[in-house]
Amino acid sequence: MKTLGAIVFSTAIAMSASAQATRTWVSGVGDDANPCSRTAPCKTFAGAISKTAPGGEIDALDPAGFGGVTITKSITLDGTGTLASILVSGTNGVIINAGTGDRVVLRNIQLNGIGTGTNGVNILQAGTVDLDYVEIANFATSAVNIANTSNNINVAIYHSTIHNIANQAITSNPTGTGTAKLSVDNSFISKNTFSAINQVNNTVSSITNTTMVHNGGAGVLLQAGTSATNVSNVDNCVMSMNQFGVFAGNGGTPKIRISRNQITQNTSAGLNIVGAATIDSHGNNMIIGNAGNETPSTQISPGTK
Repeated sequence: MKTLGAIVFSTAIAMSASAQATRTWVSGVGDDANPCSRTAPCKTFAGAISKTAPGGEIDALDPAGFGGVTITKSITLDGTGTLASILVSGTNGVIINAGTGDRVVLRNIQLNGIGTGTNGVNILQAGTVDLDYVEIANFATSAVNIANTSNNINVAIYHSTIHNIANQAITSNPTGTGTAKLSVDNSFISKNTFSAINQVNNTVSSITNTTMVHNGGAGVLLQAGTSATNVSNVDNCVMSMNQFGVFAGNGGTPKIRISRNQITQNTSAGLNIVGAATIDSHGNNMIIGNAGNETPSTQISPGTK
């Protein structure tokens, strides 16, 4: 009888595992009691995620708010072709706490914290996180908060819009030995209370083709850490009408390299360099019309490290 019971138990586990589909669906008129199929969709991302296999995809069928969600495995949330959104109050929109080799993708989703939501996307652990065509607004802490510890992580934000965040828009602050590799491309970051991109510890970043305007802090801020782990390369961006265009300093020896950027009309300084930090220019930036310093630490030649 014990053997029979073990067989039944094992079979139940196998059936439960096999019930997870590689593609599931959510709808504003769905029900989380459904199997999340195309014809019987779930109502929320949280309801669908337990029925979706690792590496699978949850797709939105129609315009709706699909609720906050915690992600613990490789998965894609896709709202392409709809007005898919996550509306939260007093909490995070998305928490990512997946495996160190997992890939998480958020695509074509709007996140709204209505003024009291904490972080739009709070990234604690994963291998890779991609935010593609994501709009994040009205959160109290950060639109994207990178807070990995001992693991290294790659975060890419592209074709995205961030605005009206009551603190830093994007924050990268690994709290342990891990490093964050951050890339931001073809995005628009505006009207946030503090900096557009705030990098605190152990961050290497590439920021390209992105507009950062009307922010209360800097367009790009890199602080603390050592030059080996805190390096930001900023190319072909607009940083205008912020408090600072580019800010390097506040501890450690962070290094920012700038090339082909428009840094204009910032209210305190175009370039702000504190302590042992450096801002190195390739000499092809437009730095003009700022209220303060427009002179980089050094002019460097192409190919110089």
